[in-house]
Order: sequence, then C-alpha cells, then structure tokens
Amino acid sequence: MAKDVTIYTSNTCAYCHAAKEYFKQKDVTYTEINLDEQPEARQQLVELSGQMAVPVILITQEDGSREMTVGFDMPKLASALGV
Repeated sequence: MAKDVTIYTSNTCAYCHAAKEYFKQKDVTYTEINLDEQPEARQQLVELSGQMAVPVILITQEDGSREMTVGFDMPKLASALGV
C-alpha cells in the first residue's frame, strides 16, 4: 500500500472528481492540492509534471519511490496503489 498520495486538482475537472471518488471507493487517503484554491501551487505542478493539466497524482511508496500519473488512469493507479 502507498505511503502517501497527493492529487493536484481544479474545481471544474471531471477527471479530478472521478479520481477522488475512486480513492474514496478504495479507502485511499490522499492530500488534495486544489489549484483554484491554491494558485501558488501551479508553478510547483509545472515543475513536477512539465504541464498544467490536472489531475496529477503523486504516489509515494513505503520505500520512498514515487510514481506520477497525469490524468485519471484507473489501471495504473490500481497497480501503484496495490488495490
């Protein structure tokens, strides 16, 4: 199971809502960074992913390795989360 999950979102992003609903269904806790509410995080997102698209999901494993998913890719998330 992942140690830490962070999702970058915006209020109008349907895939962001789908990803959060998926986490809820799988009982995955996460930290949300909503770019509409925290516009200062936009530069951080660009530095991490090289773009402004959301959702961007960062999964940190117990061993410290990190995996980034851009968009809502359920099979990739399931694999990274071990759910």
